[in-house]
Amino acid sequence: MRGNRQIKVLMVAVLCVAVLCLSVAYAILSSTLSIAGTGTVQAGNWHVFLSDASATKSGSATCSAGTIEGTSLTGVTATFVKPGDACTVTVHAKNDGTFDAKLTDVDHKADALSFSGAASDTVKNQITYEVKYGSTVINNSTDFSKIAALSKGTGDVVITLTITFNSAATAVPSSAVTIGNLNRDFIFQPA
Repeated sequence: MRGNRQIKVLMVAVLCVAVLCLSVAYAILSSTLSIAGTGTVQAGNWHVFLSDASATKSGSATCSAGTIEGTSLTGVTATFVKPGDACTVTVHAKNDGTFDAKLTDVDHKADALSFSGAASDTVKNQITYEVKYGSTVINNSTDFSKIAALSKGTGDVVITLTITFNSAATAVPSSAVTIGNLNRDFIFQPA
């Protein structure tokens, strides 16, 4: 019996020492680690803009290149007289800033083109419109993450807006048709 009692006392002592060791180990491992240092944030410059708007026409079309305000293009119009007429407006997206820029969206500012003049529904359905950023056609299914960034300092990408009166159209307007609401906002963010 006496041996049994000594074993119990020894076990209790071993358990107390084990709990004490675990407590000390936990205290050591849960101490606060402090790292001192400094960081520097340098000033940057965000300057992405559109420039150099020009319009070219084909056929009997007349075109307006519109007005540039920052990364917005407004006031673009095209007037068509017959099938095959087309207008292309070209602008440059430039980045003079200190950050690479990424085109993330093109806001069409409205869902539909506007028509005035002798524009029947048949004629309206023969008008096509396309926006290209470099060689990428921008539409509702464009994956903007796959478009290359506009390089900081020297970035320059050509953007074209082309509107065309289908040359195979069988409906011919009785007088000129003017197409408007071609306004676009090109939305950029740091890459």
